[in-house]
Amino acid sequence: SKVNIPAGNSIDTYTYSKSTGYQLYGQIDKKYSTLAAALEHCAKDAHCTGVNEEQGKQTYYLARETKVHMDSDYNAYVKGGADVKTESFSFSSAGYTWEYSKPYTLTGCYGYNPNQATALRICSAQSKCKGVTKRHNEN
Repeated sequence: SKVNIPAGNSIDTYTYSKSTGYQLYGQIDKKYSTLAAALEHCAKDAHCTGVNEEQGKQTYYLARETKVHMDSDYNAYVKGGADVKTESFSFSSAGYTWEYSKPYTLTGCYGYNPNQATALRICSAQSKCKGVTKRHNEN
């Protein structure tokens, strides 16, 4: 789901994409008691990459990194906008449907394979593998 909050003035608007069960790295300690307040402060902060919501506690934190990791206690609201170009689609490989999201990356490397089809096949056979990240300098 997407939430629009004005940034600084009525011209600048950021879009926040909610990722349930994920947390952005680089969380800062200052707490906000409402999502609207946290998103508004994030929109005014050029270094803010999004907001982490602690589920069930109505506690929100700003974040300063673009990487996310799985955490069932959090929801991440990833800050987007005109300067963040995203791309998303689904495709089938190795008997699974995979979600492609650019420019996001997964954390926690379990192995390396330069061939995408092989990497997807290996990942699908391992329960601890949650996806495949393509390095930027590769085709």
